[in-house]
Amino acid sequence: RHLDEALPVRRGVGARVEQQPTAKRHEREAAVELAGAEVRHRRVEARAALDVGDGVAMNDALTENLFVTTVCVLNRIPVFVVGKPGSSKTLALQIVASNLQGARSPRPFWRRFPAVHLFPYQCSPMSTARGVLEQFTMACRYQARASGALAARRRWYKRRS
Repeated sequence: RHLDEALPVRRGVGARVEQQPTAKRHEREAAVELAGAEVRHRRVEARAALDVGDGVAMNDALTENLFVTTVCVLNRIPVFVVGKPGSSKTLALQIVASNLQGARSPRPFWRRFPAVHLFPYQCSPMSTARGVLEQFTMACRYQARASGALAARRRWYKRRS
């Protein structure tokens, strides 16, 4: 009996969705769309506040990486930026680090936030948990001693060809 309750697919989840009143379903879909529009708007605002330099193409991948990385770093939320080579991972972190320099930030907006210090770690098939832990520990020690700064650990995975 408990197994049947844990596996609602056997009872037809799709049928339950169709039984919901149409107005409630449309209301929920509208709320999701509104939230998505708000996030897209905030991404554009954050992109405009960053000094990215000349010659940098602000594509969707870079914009998303910048937004997520900035939000996570400022809120001390761990984030892994993962993607194929050339998908703006390193560039996004370099832009965030160059803008978040505390009182030395190039734009006044960012001067009220703490400086960010990167601790890069390049993952590969040969990486070990110990290596990742050592890098994390180094960043934590820096964070404990640094005043007015945030430690950001940068990790990316190099795929085998």
